[in-house]
Amino acid sequence: MRAEISMEQAILLGIIIVIAVAVSWYMYTTFLSYVQSGARISVSQATVNGSGYLQLVVTNQGPASSVVIIGVYINNMFCRPVSAQGPASISGDKVAVSMGGAALLIYSCSGFAGTPGTNVQGYLVLATGASFPFTASVT
Repeated sequence: MRAEISMEQAILLGIIIVIAVAVSWYMYTTFLSYVQSGARISVSQATVNGSGYLQLVVTNQGPASSVVIIGVYINNMFCRPVSAQGPASISGDKVAVSMGGAALLIYSCSGFAGTPGTNVQGYLVLATGASFPFTASVT
């Protein structure tokens, strides 16, 4: 006697295989998202003076040992790095911040005009494409 498979059984087996592959892919991508988290940086203090100099106190919170800031914007205006103190270094318009404490970054935002006592919105952009907003007080 020969074993035969009916059409209904073949369709049911195909559906089960498709569902198993979909669940496996979901579990795999969920696992990867937890393992490969992006770099995080926090801005604990931000002030900008009337001359357009922005002071940021930032901390690299990991998991990357170093994060690269490729842009800082205040009121949608690009600011150029001037100096870095602490676990940070400047290379052109990029600033690398290492883990191990807070870094003081000073940026020049030429053309910025703010009213003392107010707050302005800004954000910094990492080389990974992530952006982190902050609020700077105008002094």
